[in-house]
Amino acid sequence: MDKKNVGFLLIMMLILTDMVFAGSGMPWDSALNKVTDAITGPVAGTIALVAVVGAGAALIFMGQEMGQFMKALVYVVIVGGIIVGASSIIGFLGGNTGGALI
Repeated sequence: MDKKNVGFLLIMMLILTDMVFAGSGMPWDSALNKVTDAITGPVAGTIALVAVVGAGAALIFMGQEMGQFMKALVYVVIVGGIIVGASSIIGFLGGNTGGALI
């Protein structure tokens, strides 16, 4: 190949890569948006509140009778409820929970 054909090939590759990758999004974007909507909705906030209150009550009233594994599971429920609930509370207060603003 001579230099003229190599240059033409490089220019075409640069143009075509922009066309190929200029799609509407990645294939997993819709699935991640559904998960985000499910986690930040009002139903998720209510479930998180019930989970934190229930797990806290279990630790208070039955903490001495639980084994270490059961306590660890209750702590996981509490932390998960706090994480989901915090996202719901921030969204309720008007904060942005969708990521960085550019």
